[in-house]
Amino acid sequence: MSTTTQSTTGDQERYSRRLSDKIQAAFDHACDEGELIVASELLQTLELVLLRVAPRPERRETIVAPLLASHERLWHLKSQATDAPNGVAPAMEA
Repeated sequence: MSTTTQSTTGDQERYSRRLSDKIQAAFDHACDEGELIVASELLQTLELVLLRVAPRPERRETIVAPLLASHERLWHLKSQATDAPNGVAPAMEA
């Protein structure tokens, strides 16, 4: 296999998932670890990536619904952190 072919194959594997999927996975990981500041920043980045171009009407729900669910999850975790005695959200069990 030539170097060019290897590079192309590596790029295909490297970029096989959408950027928004990778950011969503990182957001979920940050939430699971109780890293709420990081999760908040990742959620803002996810919004930027998904909404930089207005979604077509037929795709709007499939884009907006996961964002709303992510906002809800973060809000819930932040409210738990506020209620926690030390002010830190407990890490979620994976």
